[in-house]
Amino acid sequence: MADIVDDKQASGTQRIVGRDESFAADVFQGDDGVNRLQVEAQTSPLPLGKGFAKNVLHNGSPSLNVDGSSTPVEFTFSPTTEDMLVSRLSFYGRDNGVEYGRFLALYWPLNNGLVVEIQSEGVVYQFKSIKTTDDFRNKFSIIPSDFVLDKISGDDAFTAAFNPRAPFYLRQALGDYVKVTVQDDLHRVNYLEFLVVGAVQ
Repeated sequence: MADIVDDKQASGTQRIVGRDESFAADVFQGDDGVNRLQVEAQTSPLPLGKGFAKNVLHNGSPSLNVDGSSTPVEFTFSPTTEDMLVSRLSFYGRDNGVEYGRFLALYWPLNNGLVVEIQSEGVVYQFKSIKTTDDFRNKFSIIPSDFVLDKISGDDAFTAAFNPRAPFYLRQALGDYVKVTVQDDLHRVNYLEFLVVGAVQ
């Protein structure tokens, strides 16, 4: 959203135009004689071709089922030529017999856990470490409906998504990134990947 850099009179309509939204603010008098501010916002749609869904990678591989117990393994995603606006992050995978209180179908919680880290516009944010299936739901997804576990014959499938209140930028010039660090031995997990979803600006 664009900043207002000069004084505005409260009696008129002002239109603020940012990179991705258009705003109009009106002052009006209600039936009770009190002046009120009404704001309307409209998001401009992006062409479908500007959308992306990319995995974090380590040496070109998206598979998080690696052994990071002795040396942590980092999986990263970052813009290379254009700034990106990220609207969703998600783990997804399958394992045979996923249970709460332990990590997916392993028989124990992780010692060190998976760590998700974001640098957006030069500022670093780190999620709490994920050591159990519960942590995918309570420390990463936050909103219960963004965690789905399908108990099916064979591999149980799950998705744990983080949908921020507002999309955040990854700036190419600032070296911004999304990173997942594996700090335990996950080679017995059947399938686990991490997806970054958004749009190129």
